[in-house]
Amino acid sequence: MKNQKGFSALEGLLILVIVSLIGFVGWYVFHTKASVNNTYKSAVQTSGAVLPKSSANTTFDWVSYSSEADKYSFKYPKTWVKKDCGGPAIYLAADQKHLAACNSGYVGQMIVGVDDGDTRTDNNPDSGNVSCTTEKVTVDQVDGRKFVCTVSKDFPNDTGATESTDYLFYSSANDKTYDLTYLTIPGAPDAQNDFNTLVTQTLLFHP
Repeated sequence: MKNQKGFSALEGLLILVIVSLIGFVGWYVFHTKASVNNTYKSAVQTSGAVLPKSSANTTFDWVSYSSEADKYSFKYPKTWVKKDCGGPAIYLAADQKHLAACNSGYVGQMIVGVDDGDTRTDNNPDSGNVSCTTEKVTVDQVDGRKFVCTVSKDFPNDTGATESTDYLFYSSANDKTYDLTYLTIPGAPDAQNDFNTLVTQTLLFHP
């Protein structure tokens, strides 16, 4: 009987030791993992590294364009092509094939136009398209409108565009109206998102 009681007491002691050991190992692993995570976060913050969820500057390698005469500037992707036909408009496209042809009805994929004075009524896309949706946008502290339109078959160009996105701004600081247009042309590279970024993140109006 004494041996059985002694054996039971020994078993209890061993179980207690094993449970304590398991608990200690679990605590140590958890504490070590938390310490490693904190060290990693601290190192990232100290080095200035960008965490995966942070948004990157997508325009850092874009090409800058500026016009002293028309008092504005913007940036566009370095893979795009640009043409100046000698007037106040600048023409852009994601490839050479869809770039405007000077002195023709082909205006190409993108147009940046500038007028003296407030010509927003004359340039309102609602007047020449089937249907448009519009919303207010503010760029460089200048309020404007964004129009997304279904292009009329009578639209005066040879692009065959099915849809247009127009941004229209009037800057009272320099008394000029800016009209930036993107045409959705069948077969052309999709540059809609980059065009929107050009307008909303890089366009500046100069007094």
